[in-house]
Amino acid sequence: MSLRFCANGGRWQSIWQCILLLAGVVTQGQGANILSVMTVPSKSHMVFLSPLLHELAQRGHNLTVISPFPQSPPVKNVRDIKLNYRMDSFHKERNMSLFELGEVNPLIFVFRSSILGIEMCKAAISTPEVQELITSSDQKFDLLIAGVYTDCFLGLAHKHNASIIYQIPNTLTFILGDPVGNPGAYSYIPDIMLNIPVNMNFLQRMLNSVCGLLVELVWFFCYIPRQQEIMMTYSRNIDNFPSIDKLWKSTSLFLINNHESIGLPRPLTPNTIQIGGMHIKPSKDLPKELKTVMDNSEEGVIFFSFGSNVQPSEMPNDKFNVFMKVFSKLKQTVLWKWDQDDMIGKPSNVHLGKWFPQNDILGHKNVVLFISHGGLLSLQEAVYHGVPVVGIPLFGDQKVNLIRAEDKGYAVKLLFHNVTEESLLWAINEVLTQQKYRQRAAELSQLFHDQPQQPLERAIFWTEYVLRHGGATHLRSAALDLYWWQLALLDVAAAVAVCMLVPVLLCLFVVRRCRRRHATPEVRAESKKKR
Repeated sequence: MSLRFCANGGRWQSIWQCILLLAGVVTQGQGANILSVMTVPSKSHMVFLSPLLHELAQRGHNLTVISPFPQSPPVKNVRDIKLNYRMDSFHKERNMSLFELGEVNPLIFVFRSSILGIEMCKAAISTPEVQELITSSDQKFDLLIAGVYTDCFLGLAHKHNASIIYQIPNTLTFILGDPVGNPGAYSYIPDIMLNIPVNMNFLQRMLNSVCGLLVELVWFFCYIPRQQEIMMTYSRNIDNFPSIDKLWKSTSLFLINNHESIGLPRPLTPNTIQIGGMHIKPSKDLPKELKTVMDNSEEGVIFFSFGSNVQPSEMPNDKFNVFMKVFSKLKQTVLWKWDQDDMIGKPSNVHLGKWFPQNDILGHKNVVLFISHGGLLSLQEAVYHGVPVVGIPLFGDQKVNLIRAEDKGYAVKLLFHNVTEESLLWAINEVLTQQKYRQRAAELSQLFHDQPQQPLERAIFWTEYVLRHGGATHLRSAALDLYWWQLALLDVAAAVAVCMLVPVLLCLFVVRRCRRRHATPEVRAESKKKR
């Protein structure tokens, strides 16, 4: 029956059917109450997440967003709870800049990252406004959208019987794939913290596997117990807490920032959805002054940015001088994202800005090169617009992102500590003069655009799918019910080994008894002497 039938009237017995139909329409129009938690004070994390939150709000859902970056301007249907800390407050305690962080041993970096995640989650959940939310009996949530380092908030999902969706703004690591049962493909997927190629040799596969094992050990014996302790301490009004591991494995959906045109193809469970490039929109008109500069750059424009977390003025002087000398030799216009008002000795072809509309710049026809730190969002924007890259990774997943970019043929990678005037000038000229880099970027751009559904549409569909189907438990992998040794089939291997070994031992026993029985008295006497 349709609403048209109700509007046109009908027999009296259809009245109740019309009322029920209208009630159903009203019910479907009601939005869900959604809690989103992001503890990492990195703008790139919010850049990735914001389109999803805004679209959910526009569709009538009510959102409470806990993050260091409140919506500006405020968004209808979104209530912000601001976390008052910044990234440098965590790193400066260790007297280490982000330029130095990339030189830390990967295994030490993993351990430090887990400690950092513990500190961030504790700082977030102990915020007074968050404590008020936890103790409130007036608010009910249907869904928790959790980011990385938010595990101490999982108790709220238990309190409200809410479904859990994890959103991962970077490449999916093995440990983060565990909550939904994604297989750990150590043999052909390099860990994001290791500076190793896609096609690993034996030693690299061994290193990859050992690193993966150590991450698992740190996670389950250091990170998870501390997160459990924080959750219990700051959520005292929540009764009958399950373990974080159990809550972790009740995750309904994983939204990961990946696409095969940029990342690596890998086996994923049905409730792991790739939404790489969700934050990208077609380029818009540039501000008038910037547009004039770019339009008048007949030799092309080079855009240089180290992302939203790094303060380029903290760069060591020797490296800063390298960039200054190299840029002064170029005939192209250089747009440099710089955090100060001015720069002493700035070359005339360099234009500074504390903020640039990066996506819109990369979409301009005169952009010929992007010099980037290799952040995943930046590389996705470069591929989206078909712009080749010179990558200089600093920390985190940036090295492996640029290894893959170089392997796919649209980038040249330089390590920051190896940047010299000669190497930087060579890398820039290599990409500018060799047409293969721009051609490959254009090919990957076509692959990136050729999708049956836009990434944001896909993210919205699956988020609301979880709401419609009460957590979508039918997508849950049976791998979550197995111990690690069962998942690795060690019990099966042991059983097969026993089944093969027992007949062999039995045959040896029978042969030995037969030989003794048919042996001559002299042989038996000699055997007894040997004993």
